[in-house]
Amino acid sequence: MQRRTWIGIGILVGLVILIALTVGLVVGLRKHKKKDSPDSGPSLDDILSNDSTFPNGSYQVSTGSLKAGPNNLKPILVTLQDLKSLGLIVDNSSLVAETNRLSVMFVRIPRNGTARIQFGGIGVRFGSSDTLNVVPLNLSSITNSGLRYIGLLQSDRSDVYQVQVRMAEQMCANSASGSCSIINWSPYFVLGDNLGSAANFSNELPVACGSQCDANSTSRCATSCSTCDGQQVAGANTPVTRRYRMNTTSARNLLFTYETYQVPDRVTVTYAGVNLFDSTCIGTNGEKLTPITYEGRYSEVRVDLEPNCDGTDSTQWYFTLPCAGGCQGCDFKLEAICKD
Repeated sequence: MQRRTWIGIGILVGLVILIALTVGLVVGLRKHKKKDSPDSGPSLDDILSNDSTFPNGSYQVSTGSLKAGPNNLKPILVTLQDLKSLGLIVDNSSLVAETNRLSVMFVRIPRNGTARIQFGGIGVRFGSSDTLNVVPLNLSSITNSGLRYIGLLQSDRSDVYQVQVRMAEQMCANSASGSCSIINWSPYFVLGDNLGSAANFSNELPVACGSQCDANSTSRCATSCSTCDGQQVAGANTPVTRRYRMNTTSARNLLFTYETYQVPDRVTVTYAGVNLFDSTCIGTNGEKLTPITYEGRYSEVRVDLEPNCDGTDSTQWYFTLPCAGGCQGCDFKLEAICKD
């Protein structure tokens, strides 16, 4: 009898130990999983939706709160050929999202009858975000609003608008430098706060984090990269970025030239995130020259042009960054010096 009692006690103790080990193992696995799990912070879609800067006067609504709007007011796909037919040449770099950089989006709205719609707003939704940023159409009549009316496409009597968006400063917080990702954005036509006509398509938006010049040449984010060729870059009403591979990590007194004519534009030159030159928002009324000097670990120099920075809607400009080496600016006794 006593022997059975001890056996029973032994079995009970063994079960207690087994349960304790099992509980410890489960807790340990949960801690390990929590430690190794990815950051549960906001998605890139939500960061772009909530932290990007849309035109002043825009507002946000939840897509979940919208009822289906009229089918005949759903936005129509706009192509680069459509824009060209309206006299607008768009540089591919204008369509890439970069941290705190001005980008443009084009939205095409069908007419409700013969006249251009003067009410409602254009909605922009990034990916699967529940947030819809709405830009009222009446902003297109206000100077420097960030919403510009481009024109009427005669083929189907639809109206094309350009929306300026300064991309979120934190959009690359969780991405590696040099990464490129593609997200979708969908246009809406919004009536009030509760009716939304969603497009039957979405547009791709390349999101570039850091330099893209080491990426494959076919990368959608690498459109702004090229080996320095000393050629002039000219444009008009869309922002442009150029990243130049200079083939040297240092150069002195490269004679950068730019012209913005009478209408103010802004041009900046940066190296490794450091500002080398900022024209400020200016109409130069003649070609200007400024020496550019850099030195560091990298061989890439970036030029950004922000057109119509003073709220205008029609401008022209050009700039030229000479390559390191040779004798740029000799007439000005400024000689380009390269250090290997």
